[in-house]
Amino acid sequence: MKKMVFLIGLLFIIGCSQQNNISKDLNEAHQKIEQQQTEINALRAEIEELKQNSNEVQENQFKIDLTQWKEDEVIKALASKNLKFKDASWFQYQYRDDGSYYDLVGEIFPIDPFSNIAYSRRNRELNVNRLRIFNLDPGNKEIGDEEFQKYEDLIKKQLIIDEKLSCNFQKECRGTTFILCLKENQQLYAWFSYPYLFVARNDGGETLKTFKEFYCDQ
Repeated sequence: MKKMVFLIGLLFIIGCSQQNNISKDLNEAHQKIEQQQTEINALRAEIEELKQNSNEVQENQFKIDLTQWKEDEVIKALASKNLKFKDASWFQYQYRDDGSYYDLVGEIFPIDPFSNIAYSRRNRELNVNRLRIFNLDPGNKEIGDEEFQKYEDLIKKQLIIDEKLSCNFQKECRGTTFILCLKENQQLYAWFSYPYLFVARNDGGETLKTFKEFYCDQ
């Protein structure tokens, strides 16, 4: 009888010891699973970050950087969307005191109702859509932005002086500022996307639309 009690007690002790060992093993296994899950979550987060950075790099690769372009490269980009610009060429213009202007080696043009808000009295004009492109980049974006601000201020000042002039200002498409001015049934479209100020007249917004196709709708 004593042996039986001893055996039962021994089995109970062994059973408890095994149960403790099983519980310990389960706890260790659970801790390992939690640690592995933490590592997996961290790895997933790292993968998502790498994907996001990769997408940003790819997006930036396809975004046009106008600071790397010359004016003629802009015209080529316009021509890629609108064949009207394919064989376009520049001529030098000069304004007269009465607001008319002329090709320095050729044609004289009628009075420009927007002559008082012309960015430059003498420069280049494309023989398509009266397009003018001015590089406002002195090698410093802040100074370039200030130069455009001066042009905006010139227009706003003229709005006070000239009752026939009306203008609308908008900012959209990668921070580009768009200006539409109307006077005497004529239109002036101007927009600034650093470093270039673009001005086109009486083209129904065709040049601006074409610009948006290659610059904004990438």
